[in-house]
Amino acid sequence: MPDKSKGIYNKYKVERTDPSPRHENCVYFVLDMEHDPFAVPALAAYAIACRVRGYKKLADDLESYVEWKTRELERAKNLERAKNNEVAQLKWISADSPPTGRNEWNSNWWLIQCKGEIPRRGLFSGGYWVNRDGELIRNVIRWMPLPSLPTWIGEN
Repeated sequence: MPDKSKGIYNKYKVERTDPSPRHENCVYFVLDMEHDPFAVPALAAYAIACRVRGYKKLADDLESYVEWKTRELERAKNLERAKNNEVAQLKWISADSPPTGRNEWNSNWWLIQCKGEIPRRGLFSGGYWVNRDGELIRNVIRWMPLPSLPTWIGEN
């Protein structure tokens, strides 16, 4: 169980792998991608900031990791539900009924499926489905909300 009374403290020792003296006395912040429920959303926000500032390749890599990690977290949550004999209901919604507001993460990103393709993330904007580069996504047949944020074990 996490200690909510602690703030930032020295928990990890981070060592740079390049010899650049420019960052010799910098402070680093470590995210635990396996156990911290705030790490994935924090990395997603960082990816958005990178994209806005023109770091397209870094943003692409971070977004790919966030998408993969989100799938892994959802898979783990579904396995836990299965162990507890809970049924995980995936509720697809027809593309004929597009989203009218924002999802629980307060964004317009949704899980979508196009005809003959595996599900992926899509943005519903201005009455159209687009990808992260603003390109139109055609043949969307259904959509659903993105997975919920994980919670600490024992929290509601």
